[in-house]
Amino acid sequence: MIYCANCGAKNQANATFCANCGAKLVKPAQSSQPTQQVQPVKPAKTGKRRADLKQVRKWDKQIVQPLQEYYKANPDQGQQRRC
Repeated sequence: MIYCANCGAKNQANATFCANCGAKLVKPAQSSQPTQQVQPVKPAKTGKRRADLKQVRKWDKQIVQPLQEYYKANPDQGQQRRC
């Protein structure tokens, strides 16, 4: 197993890029001395994902739901016209 230096995720020994964040993995150098176990680094939570989710829910209420209600009330308006 290889740990990603960027996000700390475990990856397979033959991986070139991190499966979690996509960063290039650095293979440890082969040495005859035993190496110390490195603890994975957990990224700091910034709250950006939660803010993005709130924005999506806001758009859903403002845009998507009114359109769905309109097309339910006016089903003939949702059909495409063909020439």
